[in-house]
Amino acid sequence: MESKSDDFSCNRCKKPYNTTDREPLMLPCGHTFCSQCIQALSVKKNIICPDNPAHTTDVPYQKLPKNYSLLNLMWKSSTKEECGEHKKPLDYICVEDKIKTCADCALFGVHKFHDIRPIQASTSEIAIKAVYLIGMSEQINHGISEYFSENNKQRMELVYEEFQKKKRMQEKEIREGFQKLRKKLIETEKQALKLMQRNFEFIEYHLVAARDIPKLINSQAIIWKEKVDIKLKNIINHAGDLNYIPIDLLEQECTDLLEMGNMIIQDMDGLKDINFDFVENIIHQIDVEFKEELLYKICDISPNINKLGAETERRTCNPDDSLNVSRDISFDYSYVNNDKILQFHHN
Repeated sequence: MESKSDDFSCNRCKKPYNTTDREPLMLPCGHTFCSQCIQALSVKKNIICPDNPAHTTDVPYQKLPKNYSLLNLMWKSSTKEECGEHKKPLDYICVEDKIKTCADCALFGVHKFHDIRPIQASTSEIAIKAVYLIGMSEQINHGISEYFSENNKQRMELVYEEFQKKKRMQEKEIREGFQKLRKKLIETEKQALKLMQRNFEFIEYHLVAARDIPKLINSQAIIWKEKVDIKLKNIINHAGDLNYIPIDLLEQECTDLLEMGNMIIQDMDGLKDINFDFVENIIHQIDVEFKEELLYKICDISPNINKLGAETERRTCNPDDSLNVSRDISFDYSYVNNDKILQFHHN
């Protein structure tokens, strides 16, 4: 049978934990080892758990949380703090006042009606939350490096610049082409510009969203990281204080940080769906062709996306009698909700 001292010893080096050079540090997988073993394991970039090699982490060992549940058991086995007024053990925590208290103070004294919790349960909750925050911090660090790289930012700016250049060129070509037929085809020119502009607006909407949404998520991630780093730094700064308990991890603010971290991770996962290739292909395919000899096919704007299954609304434009046109010009409008572009042509 293992002795009680074995419960307070590192499973790797078999030496007892303490609050100085062999503090119990918890890996994201939940296993605990002394600070010296963790430091030895962190020689490489990733720390591999000795008990479960499938679990690795790139969190610096200095930012790993202490196992407060284990420290609490060590503390209970060695000494008991007592209330100066009631001479009873300080087995509870007042979350509001951020202080340890005895049962009498909690029930009848200055902490009456406050948020009172048992120390043992609270230290377990603190340890669990600290592990989750470490894991989230690791995921968000990875997301920042993957989704907000300079290459992606530069590519987005180049695509947007190319789009603006193509937009200006196409508008110029449309206006120059219609200038030759202004007197006879003024209404058709307006329709072409209107529909081309809707194409541009559709592309620009998705380009701006693809450019600005990652910036917003990045900003939220940085703010989140700053708040979490403050809390984790506070834990590290009190590493040598056996009686210190980061009670602020029990507050609603910490729960909000966990929820916000989950949302940021989900938003980062959503960035994988941004399709630069599709938008670039659409921009490259946009074109205008003028055939002056064909009165009824004045302007073609491509690409034609009717084959992609868009819902089509048929509208008929009756030309002015002064144009001496013997048949109607039929415009085919295709509106696409998510990933396609408006198209019109003349029959």
